[in-house]
Amino acid sequence: MKYTTSQSSRLGNRAVNQDRCAVLKNHNAVLLLLADGLGGRSNGELAAQRFIDVMSEIFYKTTYPIINVKKYLQQNILAAHREIQKISDDNNKNPYTTCVCALVHEQNITWAHAGDSRLYLYRKNKLLTRTRDHSYIEELISQKLLSEKESAQHPMRNCVTACLGHQGKTIPIRFSETSKLQTDDIILLCSDGLWSAVTEEQIIQSLSSGKLGSSLDTLTELAEKNAYPASDNVTAVAFTVEQLATDSINISKNITLKKHPKAESALDVAIKNIESAYHQYKKEIQNK
Repeated sequence: MKYTTSQSSRLGNRAVNQDRCAVLKNHNAVLLLLADGLGGRSNGELAAQRFIDVMSEIFYKTTYPIINVKKYLQQNILAAHREIQKISDDNNKNPYTTCVCALVHEQNITWAHAGDSRLYLYRKNKLLTRTRDHSYIEELISQKLLSEKESAQHPMRNCVTACLGHQGKTIPIRFSETSKLQTDDIILLCSDGLWSAVTEEQIIQSLSSGKLGSSLDTLTELAEKNAYPASDNVTAVAFTVEQLATDSINISKNITLKKHPKAESALDVAIKNIESAYHQYKKEIQNK
């Protein structure tokens, strides 16, 4: 598979960037990672970085094929969660982080997330699917008690109901089914600082307008400007499928293959030699 990846992160109007992201490659697999340390608690950036570090360490030790990708992602996220729980600030409070990750392997993609960091999958310049936030607002929207437009002004729009680092025994991680990718598919991972500040139309327009790197920078800058003067950290990771492996090995139906001549037996060769000699000495034989 041929693909392009890009990353972009902006501080916004915050003193510290608590977002972290990474694009990792191992053998024929690519792991996309993004974490958003929760504001309102100290050391959110440490929690986000610990998620990236633990996921990276495990990924680089992975052997393929992975039999159960969902279980693989779940175990790794829980391992990161346990490591984040070990971090505490001066007041013995644990930092929290949301997270989203996606594993691309053998033309397939599987993703997982906790919190309101999102993954979007675009196909043919249209949104195919996106993750559903662990948040109070998302629950209201799913129950049709609140519209997407109304959610932007809701006083609890920043309240998440799942994250890594808390002391609860379980984390309601959500997983996708494994899906086949297609040429020109675009995968976008982003923190809420991006999706809360731009529209679906602006995302599609930016990502499909040109080179992925410059397009992603334009998109994160737009989100920062739209939310000014209260912009959150804005972070995004993008992955575009340029060509699947099967695209490059199609054989034209118009090509005709030449057949190799059939190998001659020793008897065939002998007969040909006798016939050749007869024609060469035919006149001499008839005069005798």
